[in-house]
Amino acid sequence: ERGQRGGDVKIWLMAYLLLAKVKNALGDWEGVKSILERVERMIRQANFTRAGVWLEADRALLEIEKGNIAVAANWVQMCGLDVDAEPTYALEYDYFILARMLLAQGCTEKAIHIASQLSRMAEAKERTGVMISNLSLLTAAYEAANNSKQAMRVLAKALSLAEPQGYIRTFVNEGIVVEHVLKKMHKVYLARHLNGNNHEWTFSLHYVDTLLAAFGNTQAVLESQTETVQNSQLRQQLPESLSEREYEVLQLIAAGQSNREIAQDLIVGVNTVKTHIKSIYAKLDVHSRTQALVRAQSLRLL
Repeated sequence: ERGQRGGDVKIWLMAYLLLAKVKNALGDWEGVKSILERVERMIRQANFTRAGVWLEADRALLEIEKGNIAVAANWVQMCGLDVDAEPTYALEYDYFILARMLLAQGCTEKAIHIASQLSRMAEAKERTGVMISNLSLLTAAYEAANNSKQAMRVLAKALSLAEPQGYIRTFVNEGIVVEHVLKKMHKVYLARHLNGNNHEWTFSLHYVDTLLAAFGNTQAVLESQTETVQNSQLRQQLPESLSEREYEVLQLIAAGQSNREIAQDLIVGVNTVKTHIKSIYAKLDVHSRTQALVRAQSLRLL
């Protein structure tokens, strides 16, 4: 409303796009559709070309959440950004979205490169909020690249900056991959505490618990807004359904357990667990734990 009264088209449009994200987080799909249609009309009337790129980015991100990864490649081609160029302050948000799209495509190294540059830019200007967002994205990129050690290091820095201000949604927005890293860090934190080891992490275990609870609440909202019929349709997208035991293994992977821990829980051998995981990868058409979690989330399997 303030953007509209003041005649600032950029603020007006960005506020509507943010409102659409809030509606999406609440599972209000019709509300999202209505807002995006309104934004599209506003962009045409204002002839604000760059805002059109933002709108299509948000639409693409919504499709990616549903498992439609192909839209990421389309956006990267139409956005007009140079993947290898140094991000500028004026195009900071655009490059943030570019990194997220590249990550969705599986271009993890390029996503890491851009997210790292954006993080350094924000740190140089002491823009803490932007830096936390960039570090959260960088965490997801490192984890997708199967570099859990670096993912935890980056997320630890973000958590230290975020806890005093009570940040929650910034981390939840990055989805199940960041949740997966948080679960690993929770286990490490507990192990170090029990062993009496001092460590460099300056955030509290209570904050990690708060974030993990927020991930759970978000999932509960989505489930309450999604009909059982829709879940069945999504599961039917699999060439072959997961067995009951494969579902158990998938859930334990999502809980951050290692192959050995899964074997102990299910009272089977480690090689049996590896066989189940290999079958899960084949059915989900993925090649790593992180990819399996992202794919499973898009299909509402978790």
